[in-house]
Amino acid sequence: GVRPRAVEAEDSSDDGEQGDGWLRRHATMRSSACSHGPEPPLPLSSSHRSAAPRTLYIQMEFCKRTLDALLAEGQLGEQMVWRTLRQLLNGLQHVHAQGIVHRDLKPANIFLDFGDNCKLGDFGLATSRTGRPPDGRGSPRDSQQHFGAASAAAASDEAADRSGGVGTYLYMDPHATGGSGQSFALDIWSLGIILFELCTFFATRMERIVALSALREGGAPDAEFAARWPRQAGLMAEMLDPVAERRPSARALLERLPPQEDDENLKDALRVLSQPHSTHYSLLMENLFAPERVLLPPLPPGADEGLVPGTGLHRGHCSTLLLQPQPYLLHAQRAHESLGAIFRRHGAVELTLPPVWYKQSPAAAGSPESSAPFVIDSGGHLLGLHTGGRLPLCHYLALHSPVATFKRFTLGVAHVRPPPTPKHRAAGLTTQLVADFDVVSPPGAADESGAGTVVEAELLRVAHEALVAFGLATHPPLSLSHPALQRAFLDLSGAPAEPAKRAQLQLELNKLASCRREWPAVAARLRKWCPPAAVHELEKFACMRWKPESLPKLLALLRGRLQDGPLKERALGAVLSLQAACAGAVAMGVPSDRLEVDPRLSLSGVEFPSGLQLQAATPSYLVLLRGGRYDELLLERRVAAGLTVLTRRLLQASLDAAAAVGSTPASPPLSELEACVVSAGGGPA
Repeated sequence: GVRPRAVEAEDSSDDGEQGDGWLRRHATMRSSACSHGPEPPLPLSSSHRSAAPRTLYIQMEFCKRTLDALLAEGQLGEQMVWRTLRQLLNGLQHVHAQGIVHRDLKPANIFLDFGDNCKLGDFGLATSRTGRPPDGRGSPRDSQQHFGAASAAAASDEAADRSGGVGTYLYMDPHATGGSGQSFALDIWSLGIILFELCTFFATRMERIVALSALREGGAPDAEFAARWPRQAGLMAEMLDPVAERRPSARALLERLPPQEDDENLKDALRVLSQPHSTHYSLLMENLFAPERVLLPPLPPGADEGLVPGTGLHRGHCSTLLLQPQPYLLHAQRAHESLGAIFRRHGAVELTLPPVWYKQSPAAAGSPESSAPFVIDSGGHLLGLHTGGRLPLCHYLALHSPVATFKRFTLGVAHVRPPPTPKHRAAGLTTQLVADFDVVSPPGAADESGAGTVVEAELLRVAHEALVAFGLATHPPLSLSHPALQRAFLDLSGAPAEPAKRAQLQLELNKLASCRREWPAVAARLRKWCPPAAVHELEKFACMRWKPESLPKLLALLRGRLQDGPLKERALGAVLSLQAACAGAVAMGVPSDRLEVDPRLSLSGVEFPSGLQLQAATPSYLVLLRGGRYDELLLERRVAAGLTVLTRRLLQASLDAAAAVGSTPASPPLSELEACVVSAGGGPA
């Protein structure tokens, strides 16, 4: 197998030796690489050279055995032979696409993972070529640069298995001379010998050496082998052609392999197609995005009634906004104008950021990227879509780093990927109108006492103004929470501490605050991850709400029930911060009866992981807006808080409230909007 190795790096006394040469001279590393090929060595700057010894740790994938060990177990079946050859050709094609000649291809240098997938390894004798590999037959003659030391040898008791100056004897091209000794055809020859081994079981090592030596000298398998393996023999005859220029390339050989049939082969094909440098990747993209291609999501049975007469369009294939009647669109436009006026009154400027971005690295679990929907363009690049969250703003702040308090708002459309159901995968995207408001403090403000309180209080004030502007002056209270507070209640109840179970418990408790769920139904689900006694204790806390004036009682409860330690300190700090935010909001004009602390509330830790979380919902649990702190998403120590208004829901709640009293929907008159713009004074026009 392949395990991490530690290489002691000593200081070089040769002043003229540069970083990468110094590393090669003191540490020859024969590493294993996956089928995508090796990465070139990274140069070491002079700052890394020190008189004190250092240890360099290289962590690699663990492979349980080599192809050599697999061949020793017995004869491979034909399907396994084709599968292994296909994987080796895919890996070799990628290596050649990087301009690299392996030069020591043999079963002992081919590693197998736990799924018996092949990984090309041991690039100690590899060379780099400046020319590109051929698409069909032959190889260009170009200059080369050695990666590994030519003296590196593979330990073996048999002389025939030793690596000499270039390669291992049994797998070396006997016709390689001069420039052809560094060509891509050299690896094709070695692979021809390996193909013979894949089809032949040797009872002893001597039998193997005799057979491979005869094949190496003769250049073609015997008649008995050709009768048993006719297709493999035909490929081997071309791969072992004495003239290097006549040997097919890895790509040409891949195109001549038999089609894959079973599920395992399909998995191999999907893995290859998902690699940008694979043979058929560009062809796949060309076919997917061909002008004549149409690919629409399936419609439910009996959906003919949704056809728009005379157009051929189906309502199920139209944007949700496109299906809205004109009065709704006019109300939506006015709603955004009203929200924009509120945001401007608080000194925010409209900043529309790019709605898409390139996915540059794998999304870590729990990161903002992990919850974003992605689309693919005709070049095969993944593009993330704006979801109404903070991710585009975090990218902007990382690039520009404003030195003063930064306030912005965005009015637009967000894309949402519907969650999958037990019977159906999530398919397609839906759009929704959103309005985002954000306040970001200057760098270092997170260390200042009271800086977070001011930002949180203003966020509560903006949320209150948005609800009042839409005729919801008697709206349900703004529900407030804090991640540390809910964790404290879970601990007090004796809930399991495993992260996976905690996440499920928080999700179920949040349904009490955000969905139409009753406690008996939620309790039944909680028992899947929580002991009955803990569920009984959670019921006590699930029914508790605290108005700002009753928060001292909550503090006394936590002081008396929690044991001394970091958890208690965080929980008490969370309540104190909520108490300060409520006091600040009341000082800014928010009625205290419109605020309450609800420990059941647990918004997405991906979007608001850093402190205050808030949400407003109708009595029917229609969430109108949500927000909170997200300091942890920024590179610098700033106080950052944001509010997302779900415009369509807010407008619907306004229309429902107006219909209930028989009046028209609340909407600020034009003169108020004009006054709002003027009152921003000194800002951009």
